[in-house]
Amino acid sequence: MNQPAPTPQLENLVPAALESVASIDGCYPVLAKMELPNDERTNVAIALLYASLEQARSASFLIGNDVHQSVFAALILLRSQVDQLMRAAFFAGPATDQELATYLAEDELPRRNGNKLGPRSLASINEAHFGWTPVGRIPATVENSWGVLSGMTHGGMALLNYYIGENGIGAHPASDEFVDVVTNSVVLTHLAVATALSLATNEESGELQTALQAWYQKGHEYFSKWSR
Repeated sequence: MNQPAPTPQLENLVPAALESVASIDGCYPVLAKMELPNDERTNVAIALLYASLEQARSASFLIGNDVHQSVFAALILLRSQVDQLMRAAFFAGPATDQELATYLAEDELPRRNGNKLGPRSLASINEAHFGWTPVGRIPATVENSWGVLSGMTHGGMALLNYYIGENGIGAHPASDEFVDVVTNSVVLTHLAVATALSLATNEESGELQTALQAWYQKGHEYFSKWSR
């Protein structure tokens, strides 16, 4: 006799997603206290960072408030979060002035050594420039997630696998397996704030450091609760 498929466990995803929204919201007062140069490079990088943060927040908001019908849309947003964050970090640091000019003139990422830059290559370039540690974690995160999420965005096999199941067509059941997805997204928002901080002219100011440490402490509490 065939046994019914087990019901996916769904106890932690919604509260984790809602706390992710609150965690991300906490970074905006920190960003507001940063004094940033009003130049082309900084403006491009910070605009991309804000886009990355809003995509992360929106993804968690959708999951927290409409878990059964919005996980797929949230995953699409998380692909964009990664994409915009890698672009932001690139233009905040390792991009040459010519590469920045090319991006602004042609509305697309430049090429290096004949190859068009993308999230995977940018992750390695950015890691080398900023000294992200542990070495290899961010490039591995991008490598492992961005390709699958791209398939969802462009209607590839990842999309089909999400909606086509043994019992017909329908969304992949929401479950607590997605908690890792939202916590990873919050990790990347911390990287976004660190990238913005690298451009701030008042990095050592007491007011900024007080706000930053308070947000870091809240982040530690969040990760201690939800991250595996």
